[in-house]
Amino acid sequence: MQLSLGVLPEEASLPLGPLPSTPAARPPVSSITRNKVLRFADAIEARRDDKQILAFSPEDFIRFGLPYKRVDGTEYERRNGGMRYVINSLAAYGVPFGQDRLLPIWLATAYLLCGQPEDGVIQFRSVRDILLAFGLSTGGSKHLALRDSLLRLTHATLFVYDERPGNKDEKKRGERIEIRRYNLIKKVDLWFKKNDTQVNQYTLWQNFITLSSDFAESLRAKVMPVDLATVRALKNNPMALDLYVWQAHRSWELHQKGTKSVGVPVFGPEGLLAQLGSQVLDEAKARQLLRRNQKLVEGVWSGCPNHLTLDGNRLVLRPAEDLKEAKPALPGVTSRPPVARRSLAAGAPPEQVADEDRLVIQRESA
Repeated sequence: MQLSLGVLPEEASLPLGPLPSTPAARPPVSSITRNKVLRFADAIEARRDDKQILAFSPEDFIRFGLPYKRVDGTEYERRNGGMRYVINSLAAYGVPFGQDRLLPIWLATAYLLCGQPEDGVIQFRSVRDILLAFGLSTGGSKHLALRDSLLRLTHATLFVYDERPGNKDEKKRGERIEIRRYNLIKKVDLWFKKNDTQVNQYTLWQNFITLSSDFAESLRAKVMPVDLATVRALKNNPMALDLYVWQAHRSWELHQKGTKSVGVPVFGPEGLLAQLGSQVLDEAKARQLLRRNQKLVEGVWSGCPNHLTLDGNRLVLRPAEDLKEAKPALPGVTSRPPVARRSLAAGAPPEQVADEDRLVIQRESA
């Protein structure tokens, strides 16, 4: 067989087809989205590997949540069945809201790690450690936001009205009402860095938050364990965070009582939305909002035993066991601080102390 080598035609005479299209470049993933995915992955892996870290929520903050957005005025009221909660604050600071709900969790957990001292004093390494506990940025803007949160919580007064009807004998004696009034924080003495210079050794372990005696007593009586990694993952979604804490508490109660399941209505004066403090009145929008937040909870709480019914009118709760082998931990908090309280002026160069802002608040006894 003889092969013949032909001559290729000139390039211009070749038929030109459409050029292959270049795949469209994917939009860059924002740091916010990337961090959210990482936080969810951390929480899921911690549950899978039984490496969860405990945190604690005060009981009153399970029964009612702070408002999700800034409130006009100085008063906020919530009703949960026969329980009514009122928060009063000063006009200069406003009512606690949004991510302020992280601080009661930090206070309850830090108080336990400090050994629940009778004087209610929490001594810790630095303000930066509060931000690190929840995976928050430690930049200057977050320090200012934390300062504002502390000011709002320190100047807030909580009123708890128990208006639930008593038993038959109590009803015969008349109408019953019980009122509790307390503040969370009695005194704050903290150092906030003015810039991102190196750590100031003279202010380390010189940060103190003193709880009110009533709040400290309530923490010694009862707190609710929660998963710290889940709190971190949901910190930017206040409603989802409240929904997780509420479900963790109710599922734990069902486990303690040996109850298999219970259905909680979504709507009504004692329904789930009322307990969460949602202000959405349109039922369709409320269902959509609840489904979206429940999806977040189930996404980070692998094996969540609870679910919404198909019509979105009830949340079915099932028991969940305690966090096995989990122990509480927070950065910069210990029952044995390595440095005793001291006068910052003693031995500290003036420029070192001047590099930080000191926040001192002393509340008068209620």
